[in-house]
Order: sequence, then C-alpha cells, then structure tokens
Amino acid sequence: SFRVRDKIFVTIPPEETHVHLFLGEEDREQALAMYPAFLEKLFWGSKVLGLRITLAQATPGVVKALVTKAHETRVRKDAKPARKRPAADPERKRGL
Repeated sequence: SFRVRDKIFVTIPPEETHVHLFLGEEDREQALAMYPAFLEKLFWGSKVLGLRITLAQATPGVVKALVTKAHETRVRKDAKPARKRPAADPERKRGL
C-alpha cells in the first residue's frame, strides 16, 4: 500500500493484476465513465471507496494520472485544518 501520513491512497494486491485507488466520488464517477474497459468500482462491504484497475487492459498514462489524482486527493484531504468548535456562550453555561 502507498500512504500519506498513514492514510492509504493506493494498494496493489499480491497477485499484482489490479491496482486499487481511493478517490472521491466525483473523480471516481468521471473515470468510470471514461474508461469502463479497465475500471470498476471498488467496494468495501456495501460502500464504494475507490476504483479497481485491471492492469492488463489499462492504459499506462491513465493509470499514472489516476494514481497522481489519488495522491493529490489524499494530501489535500489530510492537509485540511481541524474544525474548531465554537466558543461556549458564558451566559448559557451559567444557565441564564
């Protein structure tokens, strides 16, 4: 598996015939529409988490572009600042 700060964005199963990419829904659906010959949805239980690429049928340039996109997506997602909780209202705390 390939990771950004311990978060996986690509895995290669032991048989090395496929690559699993973890992409957002919009990128995933666009890629599926463009390359249905070698891409399929990657399920985790009943949830779709990414793409499964059949390497024997895939175009190397497309695979490289998708891996780059998965990496960029993970870096961008991981770089978002933590959400701050709103400051507590002091009057509300006292029950006013």
